[in-house]
Amino acid sequence: KGWSYNAPIWSVSIEVLLYASFFVICLAGRWRWLYAAAVACLGLLLYPGSYKIGSGLLCFYMGGLAYALLVHLRRRAGSAMALVITTGIATAAWVYQIHVAPSVNVYLVMCLCFPATLAMLAAAGMHRPALMRSTAWVGDISYASYLLHFPLQLVFALVLDSLGFVREVFYQPWIMLLFFAVLVPLSLACHRWFERPVQRYLRARWLAGVSQASKQMPA
Repeated sequence: KGWSYNAPIWSVSIEVLLYASFFVICLAGRWRWLYAAAVACLGLLLYPGSYKIGSGLLCFYMGGLAYALLVHLRRRAGSAMALVITTGIATAAWVYQIHVAPSVNVYLVMCLCFPATLAMLAAAGMHRPALMRSTAWVGDISYASYLLHFPLQLVFALVLDSLGFVREVFYQPWIMLLFFAVLVPLSLACHRWFERPVQRYLRARWLAGVSQASKQMPA
């Protein structure tokens, strides 16, 4: 009844569904983009009634479609024009949402604002590869921050409770700033001293196994 102790864990089951469906759609050959668009429409129909599955399907496949359109646009018009067009679309979408729309339009945000923004950033990286290298660490810490953010939330709640703060304190902006001031260094440390060593170890073990197997194959 209600949320479990770890409410965000719902995303794991949705992610399994997304990756499984993505794998199947990739096998569809030239029809794959049509199927991806159909699944995005299915997510749109499911939202907000089944908002977890609906938003997952919609956002995941809208992102994929946005990337596919960006690649096609870059191939036809060049990387500079692709950057100009995606920047114009993203800017127009956000200007409308912030200054024109009477309230937050979640459909506009999920279907256009965020996909166009991501396409703009990807286009910038394609046009000027060196431009985005300084922000590569954001992607590096994404997995660690994903795993650490909820335990850290529990720690914050327990510590602030013990210090006599009321729960309304979590609505204060300084709490969010403090939270990220702790989460980001923790995630960087986790990536550097845990993830990367484990990755190197697993790759070395796998490559050693492949090399050994190739040596044992008959000539």
